[in-house]
Amino acid sequence: MHVLVTGASGDFGSCIIPEILDRGHDVVGLSRRAHTLPSPRYRHISADIRDLDAVAAAMSDIDAVVHLAWTTHPMHDIEATRAIDIGGTRAVVAAMERAGVSRLVAASSVMAYGANADNPSRLTEADPLRPSAKHIYSKHKAEAEALISGSSVNAVIVRATNIMGRSTTGVTQEGFATPGILAMKGGRNLFQFVHPDDLARFFAEALEHPEWSGPVNLAAADTITVRDIAQILGKRYVEVSPGRAEKVLSFLWDRGWLSLDPGAVEAFLNFPLVDTSRLTDEFGFHCAWSARQCVEDFARTNRAHIFLGVRKVPVPWRWPWAWVPEPPTPSPHRHSAAAEGVGGEFDTTVDPNWSVFTAANTSEAFPGPMTPLSLQLALEALRAGGGQAAEVLRLDGDLKRALRQEQTGAFGHGVYANLSVVYAMGAAMPGGGASAWQDMLFGEGAAVPSFDGPGTWGMLKRAPWVVAQLSGFARELHDIDAHARSSARDAAFYAGLSEAELHSRLSLARDEVGHAWAGASQASAFVVPLMGLIQKRGGKGFATRIRGGTEDLPSAGIARGAYALAQLAKADPLIELTLRDNAAAVALEMLRRERPAFAAKLDEVVAEYGHRGPRETELANPVFADAPDRLLDVAAKLLASRERVHDEPPKLGLRLRLLASLGARFQRLRETVRDAAIRQTHQYRLIAREIGNRLAERGVIDNSDDVFYLVRDELKAPPADVRELIARRRAERQRLEIQRPPLNFVGEWAPDQVIDEELQPGDSLQGTAVSAGLAKGPVRVLTVDSMDELEPGEVLVTAFTDTGWTPFFSYAAAVVVDTGGEMSHAAVVAREFGIPCIVGTLTGSRVLKTGSVVEVDGTSGLVTRVE
Repeated sequence: MHVLVTGASGDFGSCIIPEILDRGHDVVGLSRRAHTLPSPRYRHISADIRDLDAVAAAMSDIDAVVHLAWTTHPMHDIEATRAIDIGGTRAVVAAMERAGVSRLVAASSVMAYGANADNPSRLTEADPLRPSAKHIYSKHKAEAEALISGSSVNAVIVRATNIMGRSTTGVTQEGFATPGILAMKGGRNLFQFVHPDDLARFFAEALEHPEWSGPVNLAAADTITVRDIAQILGKRYVEVSPGRAEKVLSFLWDRGWLSLDPGAVEAFLNFPLVDTSRLTDEFGFHCAWSARQCVEDFARTNRAHIFLGVRKVPVPWRWPWAWVPEPPTPSPHRHSAAAEGVGGEFDTTVDPNWSVFTAANTSEAFPGPMTPLSLQLALEALRAGGGQAAEVLRLDGDLKRALRQEQTGAFGHGVYANLSVVYAMGAAMPGGGASAWQDMLFGEGAAVPSFDGPGTWGMLKRAPWVVAQLSGFARELHDIDAHARSSARDAAFYAGLSEAELHSRLSLARDEVGHAWAGASQASAFVVPLMGLIQKRGGKGFATRIRGGTEDLPSAGIARGAYALAQLAKADPLIELTLRDNAAAVALEMLRRERPAFAAKLDEVVAEYGHRGPRETELANPVFADAPDRLLDVAAKLLASRERVHDEPPKLGLRLRLLASLGARFQRLRETVRDAAIRQTHQYRLIAREIGNRLAERGVIDNSDDVFYLVRDELKAPPADVRELIARRRAERQRLEIQRPPLNFVGEWAPDQVIDEELQPGDSLQGTAVSAGLAKGPVRVLTVDSMDELEPGEVLVTAFTDTGWTPFFSYAAAVVVDTGGEMSHAAVVAREFGIPCIVGTLTGSRVLKTGSVVEVDGTSGLVTRVE
């Protein structure tokens, strides 16, 4: 279907058009303002809605029209407002009749009924429209409805209530993101809301149901009091008299300080509440969001600012919501990074001005090649972090754009950091710089680009704002963590949701993941210069000997749980014997019968940390909640491992002690919010699994895990060739397992064809020392699929690790990783547990072979083969 959407650049258009595109339709957007979307099925026409000839020209090859163009912000010039609202509607209807386009879905409002004191408790579509003469918006909505009803077009007139959700802007945001929430003395002080997701879904479904016609009320079925709204938003509840409110609104309106006209007082006093029986019973449409949930969602993105009239005022100690920016639009100067047929379907293009890439740190959290659904989520999350960083640091110009759009890239289905951008951002921060970022996160081997950093005056101007933001940083991250914990649900919960609720939850989880990863990104951005300062004060490698303990380190939690289980087993001969003599899965069943208290402890650990697991950002991978026997196997192997001898931490002077304490705190904050990001990622995984189960049950896909080879809009509207598409993407991922991009590249890449020779006895491999200590043992080269093969006392050697590997560190003699720097996951966890660790070897997993005996010196960074 080819759909024309008027008012494409407005608030309604921004949520409705993507939904129509997701369903496979083509959209032509019409508005005066320019409007772009990253979809080949979207085209924009810049035109005035009052220009009949322009609107008629836009109707070429159009099957249906969605009419959204309206003055949602009242204007002082009533005639100009009328010309847009009524004149624009008249032009749309006349152009449709001229072009022979019969289907119209038009946005009206419950305000067309009028905010009257004698309204029934719930208004139906049969009730008369009695708008107030004071409220121009209501009058125009009623008049536009009459104009449409009197025409020959087949129209659905959508009488929507207030739109409220995390993406809401306009007068609703100005009215509720205020220092206090006003209620009217003597009024009902009840509201209905509809979520932008439900609004978009209804408009899209109305296009696909030409039998729907006439007016229909669109609202969540429940109501919510103004007092409850204030409580949810954390605002002060204030009741004022209608007369005083009207005087205040008139004063502000006359001076252009508020978008709400004085007539809005009647709307607040007697807000029209509607009956939704026609919506649900006749049209079969049910809102996925309740009114209360709409307000809760609005609260997510409106904590970091308040509105004083039309002016948005940031709250300095609160962090802005991390929205996912749009990816860069195609342009002639961008180019592919690999030859045709070499890269992946989802590879990003490269801007020559920002072209230095590395996976030295990103492969730790997002190891490739990832499935399409996982890759999409990872890229969106990291772009959200870049956008938030640009806002927090108050950057502008090309660096702001680069942080939003160029900070990360996908190559060979893997996630790469754009070093050009990262180092430029580091230079924009006090105490930052390329060398600190290279040492702490990315390790050796990554080229450092040249760029023009900001001047001293530019840094000084931003410093007070950054300091103010830092003052609320810890609380913000703890709030993210608390929300991730409280909002977590299990698979059974998602199995009970409707299709619409599932997809709304998936969209919400995507935004929550992005916000949490943004917090982790900013934590890294602050901890890197701090640890760099500690290095300067204490000497090279000093930071690698600082430990803050594992008790409140979230990334060490799963290992702590394994240690606790091992201690319980050592204290009970039956448990110890059962674990030693049986496979973990068999032992678990036996212990559930014989030692239920021990099994309950295992369940407790899994309940707290089961969202984690090897390669945990890959949605297709199982986590410990899926296979608790893997954790039991770790505990069994700990029984056979030797006690570690921990080196004494270095003696610190007062200044270094304070810096080390601050560094350890930021390190824990980073790990805390990363854990929250993985909790939210697991929610995304569970929702995707449920969608996969339903698609498989309907025969749309062959297996439920095929869902991970689709991207989000394809989950909602699977393409006709979905099976062929999945097969092609599976094959491509298998190819990219072998034809991997190099760890670092500039501008272009080709698969790394270098064959490294095995390290010979007496030869050494140099890496970055990140956890002091000396260990000797046989090598075990591992991948995420073979990590269970690690035996106590062996040296764990791998290309990358993430937090899901942590339990396996517990009984390794030492850890050697190809990638990473001093603040990478393997480094942080190894230090806290006193495990000798070397990262950034680049080739360790290729030149070291399973069975060879090596000595690992976590102080010098040398791995020496001794046998």
